[in-house]
Amino acid sequence: MQTIFQIFKNDLKSLAKSKLAMLVVAGIIVIPGIYAWLNIDSNWGPYDNTGNIPIAVVNKDTGATIAGESFNIGNSLTDSLKENHDMKWIFTDEKSALEGVEQSSYYGAIIIPENFSQNLTTIFNSTEPSKPTFDFYINDKKNPIAPIIASKAAGTIQDGTNQAFVDTLVYKAADTAKAIGLTEKGTDTANSLIAKLTDTKTKVGQLRDINQTTTLAIDTTGKSLSALEAIFPTLENFNHTAEQGIIDARNGLNSLNDISNLSSVQELTDQISAQIAELEAIQALLNELAPSEQLTDIKTRIQTITDSLTNLQNKFQATASTELKNISQNVSRTLDGAETIISDLNASLASLETSMHYATQALQGGAQLGRNLDPILANFQSDIDSTITMINSIKDSEIFQNLINLLQNSPDTIADFISSPVVANKIEIYPIATYGSEMAPFYSVLACWVGSTILVAIIAIDIKNTKITKQTKNYQKFLGRFLLFGSIAILQGLAIGIGDLIMQVQTVNWPLFLLTLMLSSLVFSLIIYALAAAFGKIGQALAIVILVLQVAGSGGTFPIELLPQMFQVLQPFMPFAPAMNAVRETVGGFYQHDYLASIALLLVFFVIALVFGLIFSKHTFAAKGKLQKELESTGLID
Repeated sequence: MQTIFQIFKNDLKSLAKSKLAMLVVAGIIVIPGIYAWLNIDSNWGPYDNTGNIPIAVVNKDTGATIAGESFNIGNSLTDSLKENHDMKWIFTDEKSALEGVEQSSYYGAIIIPENFSQNLTTIFNSTEPSKPTFDFYINDKKNPIAPIIASKAAGTIQDGTNQAFVDTLVYKAADTAKAIGLTEKGTDTANSLIAKLTDTKTKVGQLRDINQTTTLAIDTTGKSLSALEAIFPTLENFNHTAEQGIIDARNGLNSLNDISNLSSVQELTDQISAQIAELEAIQALLNELAPSEQLTDIKTRIQTITDSLTNLQNKFQATASTELKNISQNVSRTLDGAETIISDLNASLASLETSMHYATQALQGGAQLGRNLDPILANFQSDIDSTITMINSIKDSEIFQNLINLLQNSPDTIADFISSPVVANKIEIYPIATYGSEMAPFYSVLACWVGSTILVAIIAIDIKNTKITKQTKNYQKFLGRFLLFGSIAILQGLAIGIGDLIMQVQTVNWPLFLLTLMLSSLVFSLIIYALAAAFGKIGQALAIVILVLQVAGSGGTFPIELLPQMFQVLQPFMPFAPAMNAVRETVGGFYQHDYLASIALLLVFFVIALVFGLIFSKHTFAAKGKLQKELESTGLID
């Protein structure tokens, strides 16, 4: 160990003898810091200066009308952009804007077409609404980052359009609602509708009662008509019987007419005379058969009959002919009237039977209609109940009350709220004030690696003092010279850290910030020193290659998740990663577990580099010497 420190002591004495050497070492210590500070300063606040990026704006919008409200989104946008300083908005015509983009005078150009506002109204007056579009020309060759920043302009236009459109519509709707008293009318209408529906339900109930009564009456009437219809055959039989009776009466009348003839009367008179003669003969026979005293009574009665017949004969002969004619004429007229009545009755019965048949069918259909109508009316009542319940639930619902409360606000408040309903409440867990402070861990760690590379390139690794080389072993030479490299590397890390603090790079723990940079510089110097000690110039070249890989794929600028798969695989083996993560803990916010894990991993790299250097430098010193001489023989490489 004493030999190792003796080598370090001799190295310091050698440096002290030469002011130039001291100056060179001072430059080696400061130059890496300058590299870091310039990069940090250039990235200190680039997004704070986007207002210097020129973007041309051309407004050709002719406007439109919605619900009697004229509006022009293009004008609204240009007015808002005049108050917006995110970009340097240049308001010009289309020709100048396109020429400016082509000539790289503008980073981009936004062209708002004539139908921009008109297309917004198609959502109301067309079944196929057409979204408004605008053209965004961008110059990609001017700068690789500028197009990304300029794309914010398109987002600004889109957000402005959405807000202007919603503001216009919502303000108009809210203002109209307030003007017509929509909230009061809405509540009154709901109450009125419920009252009307309740009254309708009552009337439907009354209609059901009437329908049921009517249906019962129709059933009863139908049954009565059916019973009456059943009597028609009896009535028809009666008519037929009456018709036959009239026929028989006419036949009797004809006989009576025959009797009224004189010849017929004479015949009747002759018959009566014959009966009288017969009675006289009977009386004479009786006188012969028995004494007159015994048959006095019979004889008296026969005589009485004979006298009566004689009187009847006399009277009949006097009046029969005239009376029979009168009777015949009266009866004939009566029979004529009866025939007419029965004929009319037959016709009426036929018509009445047909009418009653259809009436019976109609009543049966009416009764069935009444029975079918009742469940329909009942369902209608049920639907009215459901509707009333629904309206009551809507009227009493929270969303209805919220809508009423919403419309009671001022139109300006409603429009502003709906156009921007959500506000992102950004809560920064580890807030970093400037972009420069965010990039400081990467550029500071990078400067530590660059400083170690410069250090190895300028200060010799091999010990040329013959007295020391004869008395020391290879590992002593390796460690003895590294004490110088490590000391300068620590000073490099300290200088870089102090410069960062002077630049006001944010830190949450500045002592740990300095110690972490010093440790990182020490580890990097050992890695590069080991490579150079083992492989000479080739080792230095390998250090440059490792530097390039780490700059590209360590996650210092872009998240590692965005990088190609190769870098995601290699990152855990890059010493940049734990060094940057440890420095970030001291800048953005200290999380002890992550910090200690990063420091532990950094020390692992230190141990690996130390073991590698001790092993390979021992076996490659001879080969390295031959290789170095061969390179120097070219006269181009020292």
